[in-house]
Amino acid sequence: MAYKLYLVARNEGLEYVDENGLYRFDISLVKGVWTIYLPGTVGRSHESRALSDEERARIFPLITNYLAEIRWLGLFTRYYEVRFVDRAEVG
Repeated sequence: MAYKLYLVARNEGLEYVDENGLYRFDISLVKGVWTIYLPGTVGRSHESRALSDEERARIFPLITNYLAEIRWLGLFTRYYEVRFVDRAEVG
């Protein structure tokens, strides 16, 4: 399965693209913890909706692996905690 992950909007968003479409999530990095806010949006129209269990099982591990170990400037590896939170829980 081919996919692409992009940090967008000055690292305030994350886009995941695969053969099933485009998924976008708001994210933040605070004190070494990446937080991904749910629900994300789906498609080019950015329709906000909860992901199915199948989508979560496919996408979340890839996002976690991508954000947990980022190389800055292509040289320096930094390790981060990654967590997914429902926007309703944050307030």
